[in-house]
Amino acid sequence: MFQLTDGEMEYFNKIGSVINYPKGQIIFSTGQKTNEVYIIKSGLVKIYRTTSDGRQVSVALRYPGDFIGLAEVLSHYTEREYSAEAMDNVSILIIWQDAFKKALAEMPDFTAKLMKLMSDRLREAQNTIYDFIMNPTQGRLALLLLNMAERAGAEGEDGIIHVRLRVTQEELADYLNYILFLLLFNK
Repeated sequence: MFQLTDGEMEYFNKIGSVINYPKGQIIFSTGQKTNEVYIIKSGLVKIYRTTSDGRQVSVALRYPGDFIGLAEVLSHYTEREYSAEAMDNVSILIIWQDAFKKALAEMPDFTAKLMKLMSDRLREAQNTIYDFIMNPTQGRLALLLLNMAERAGAEGEDGIIHVRLRVTQEELADYLNYILFLLLFNK
C-alpha cells in the first residue's frame, strides 16, 4: 500500500492547499480542464463515468492516502475523463501540476514509490479483468468486497474484518457492470 513519509507529507502540505468537500459534492468532472493532483487526507472518493443516458457508473473507490488525478497530469491529458465525488465528508490536498512535477524531480524516492503505485494500479486493472472473465457474478462480487475489506477494513475484537463504507448496492452493481462492459466491448 502506498504511504507518504512524514517528510513527504510535510513537503506536500507546504506546496498544496486543503479543501474540504461534504458528502455528495463533486470534486472534479468529466471534461473539466486539468492541472492538479489530489491527495485524499480523509474520507472516501468515488471515481465514475456518466453514460449517455445519464447513469453514473462507478469505476473505482479511493481511500485516505490515495492520489487521484495522476493519470491526467503524468500523461499530459488536458481534460478529465472521469468524475470524482465525495462519498462522505472528504478532506483533500490539492497540488498544482508544476509544483507536483518539481516534487518528482526533487524527491527521487517519492518518484520511485509513485511509479510503483501506478504499476500497482495497472496490475490491479489487469487482475480485475482476469478475475471478471474467470468468475461468475457472485465470485466477482466476493472479489470486490475482499478488495474493499483489504483497503478499508479494520479487524474487530471478534476477529472479523469490519468495513464501514457507504456504498450502495447500485454502486457495487455499476462497478461490476462497468468491468464487464470493458471486457466485452474493448477487446
